[in-house]
Amino acid sequence: MELIARVKSAYRRYTKYNEKSEENIIYINGLEIDQDKHICRLYETQIELTPMEFDILLYLAQKKRKCSKF
Repeated sequence: MELIARVKSAYRRYTKYNEKSEENIIYINGLEIDQDKHICRLYETQIELTPMEFDILLYLAQKKRKCSKF
């Protein structure tokens, strides 16, 4: 019983301190945009973008559904 309680406690602490980073990552068909670190990856290969390019890509990814309607 004590082991289960310790595992549950460790899991709660892990999710409490690590959930913010997952919320700020956008995944779209192999494209991963990390808003906190300003990193963009395509199929796990980092793409070098200027700050303006990153902001434009992030904006389009956030508005994905609105941008794709015709």
